[in-house]
Amino acid sequence: MKIENFQANFQNFYEVGKWFGDRIGFPRVGIVNTSIELISDTYNYLKKLVENNRITVEIQCRSKEIETKEIINKLSEKLEIPKKSIKISYNPGMYGDYVMRVYTQSRVLYRKLQKQAKEVSCKSKESIAKFIAGYADAEMTVEKRNVILTFSVSRKHLKEAKEIKKMLEKILSDKIILRTAGKDEMKIHVPTNSMKEFKQKIAIYMRHKEKKERLIEVLSGNYILPQDREIIVFIKENSGCTSRIISEKFKMHNDSARRLLRLFSKQKIVKRYGKGTYLDPYKYKIA
Repeated sequence: MKIENFQANFQNFYEVGKWFGDRIGFPRVGIVNTSIELISDTYNYLKKLVENNRITVEIQCRSKEIETKEIINKLSEKLEIPKKSIKISYNPGMYGDYVMRVYTQSRVLYRKLQKQAKEVSCKSKESIAKFIAGYADAEMTVEKRNVILTFSVSRKHLKEAKEIKKMLEKILSDKIILRTAGKDEMKIHVPTNSMKEFKQKIAIYMRHKEKKERLIEVLSGNYILPQDREIIVFIKENSGCTSRIISEKFKMHNDSARRLLRLFSKQKIVKRYGKGTYLDPYKYKIA
């Protein structure tokens, strides 16, 4: 370990937060992600702490049928490393086609970062904001349909989820919601009213380009997803649609169809008419 550089780089709260959100598992220090920018950031951070030959860069694929040549080329160019140094592994049970992993193995570094993550809540608001920004780049989802920000946390990390909630409440004005989401997962929700404040105080430190763009889109009132456009076209061609018709056509729950149509109505994409009763349900047409 490059001891002379350790203390200065150890105080990089953004990187500590990102590691905290995307940990690979003891004693490895690094992240698993699909964003080449985040992988590159972490690689450059690790280079300041350990020798280059102790850093592993890996692409993990769901099957051998996944084409990796383009990903290898991009990684090699971005990280400025030989293509042959990038490892390939396979995991048939994984979600998605592939992820990228960058890490080093160090019990000492892992424990020091773990200690720093536990102590960050006692630091300045700026340090907490940077930590949350890194955590958000790793774990946050911008839910355009629900107009909220969501962090997913394993239930076995309930104590950590509560700490993240407290830190968010130190930075933001509104109460943050922590709820159970299935048998093994917890969800931390940043409500709609806090999203602008999140952008101003936390997102300024984020580096995940796509997440920042989605946050800006939601704040500008754009809640529509690419897959929604097919439904909008269907309504245009079939004026008088009800939520039941939409749910049957697009194989979704009727409650989901109702929420989506209310969202379209709020966006003034469609107009509704009818009494909203069982015998006379709301019908929708293009506005």
